Amino acid sequence: MTLIELGKVACATLIIAMWLNLAFAQTKPEACVDAKLKEHVQRLILDAVDSAFMAHIMSLYQIWLKDYDIESYRAGKGMVRGIYAYQRARDNALRWDPPICKEK
Repeated sequence: MTLIELGKVACATLIIAMWLNLAFAQTKPEACVDAKLKEHVQRLILDAVDSAFMAHIMSLYQIWLKDYDIESYRAGKGMVRGIYAYQRARDNALRWDPPICKEK
């Protein structure tokens, strides 16, 4: 995967994470989903978050390899921020709990 592709994955993941944060803040009821769809959507989100996190780490590592002395502090700080963002995005995806539709 190229850095451009990894960047696209990271952007998509950030958009999903922001959407999930907004979804939790809404007070109006959500449309119901069946249990299979809920599980599928959560799996897609978690896979995207994993891919974006890997892309972030790869990018930091490449920067670090180019100039260890100058960039090591920034890379370390970026690593910590990436880990926290990864944890928050996973938590948000796992907490997503839309109403389950009643079977007819």
